[in-house]
Amino acid sequence: WFFWLNPGATMEGMFPNRIATAFMVDLLFVVIVFFIWSYNDAKQRAVQNLGWVWVATLLLGLSGAFPLYLYLREKSADKG
Repeated sequence: WFFWLNPGATMEGMFPNRIATAFMVDLLFVVIVFFIWSYNDAKQRAVQNLGWVWVATLLLGLSGAFPLYLYLREKSADKG
């Protein structure tokens, strides 16, 4: 269920073989790029609650966090 409660098992499950390692490295790279981009974009557009987006990324992945960020981005654009 909660993989982050057992980091050793999580790491073992993420990198069991070369193919899975390639996918995980790609995914981790995308998440890092998203964090950098969302930080810079949020500063530029005065987006609030970016920390919750990052928490959602770590807990749920980008499939939930990216739409949440876009929603918050549009919400801040409506205020300005």
